[in-house]
Amino acid sequence: MLCLAAITRRATCPDGVHTANNAACCDLFEIAELLQAELFDGQCDELAREVVRLAFYDAIGFSEFTPNRCGGGDADSSVVTFADVELTYFANFGFDYIVNEYNEALVTLSKLF
Repeated sequence: MLCLAAITRRATCPDGVHTANNAACCDLFEIAELLQAELFDGQCDELAREVVRLAFYDAIGFSEFTPNRCGGGDADSSVVTFADVELTYFANFGFDYIVNEYNEALVTLSKLF
């Protein structure tokens, strides 16, 4: 029996270094590199793990009544954007340090995009 694999064309990103299955993902390489350099200092340590935890907790705060809108639904960065409210929720306790660190990176990112 002959099986054929799907042919996937990769997009070459504008930086000429990276490729992705979807050209829309090319911006993510710049964000990842910025976070690694500016926030993580090239280390995979407690700070990096807390950012992953923060992203997960932000993403699971889904509301079927307000999907994909600011103020509810998927990973909308609400824990960082509305830290004064979000950090009072029990599930978000302990994020205050990482949110403060993340805010500095967000300022830098907002200048890029």
